Amino acid sequence: METVDSGSGFRIVVRRYGPSVHLTPSGELDMTAEAAFRSVLGSLGDRVAVVACDLGRVSFADVVGMHCVRDFQRRAHARGATVFFYDWQPQPRRLLGLLGDRHLLDGTVWFDRARQGEGLIRTLRRHAEAGRLLGASSARPRTPRADVARGSATGYGVRSRPLPRAH
Repeated sequence: METVDSGSGFRIVVRRYGPSVHLTPSGELDMTAEAAFRSVLGSLGDRVAVVACDLGRVSFADVVGMHCVRDFQRRAHARGATVFFYDWQPQPRRLLGLLGDRHLLDGTVWFDRARQGEGLIRTLRRHAEAGRLLGASSARPRTPRADVARGSATGYGVRSRPLPRAH
């Protein structure tokens, strides 16, 4: 795991999993984000097949920030990587709609292309098989997860229930 900091409150946490990279930006997506995205793009390398970017910690975006995201996606795609963004927050999602860039909302447009999707799946399967041959049982050790706010199940399969209301 590495962290790329713009120096102005915007940062991107980068996690690498074989041919895939997971990005978690946080802060405001504006002109300060450009340097961080440029740095991440420079460090991707040639063997990256997919980049998943979780925008759940980006609560604000302006037009310049959206340009950074579009430019990052375009340049990474030119290098052969599939890039998709998910968990857009309300304000950036509204701006995205105003700009007409709905294709950035999720990865469905990219994965609808059968050749790219099938090639990606084959690459990920080969990577997993190679890891198993080397003795790995999974990509990382499994640990129980704490219950999260969205109401998902815990790592032990028990759903939390809200407390009864006082009358």
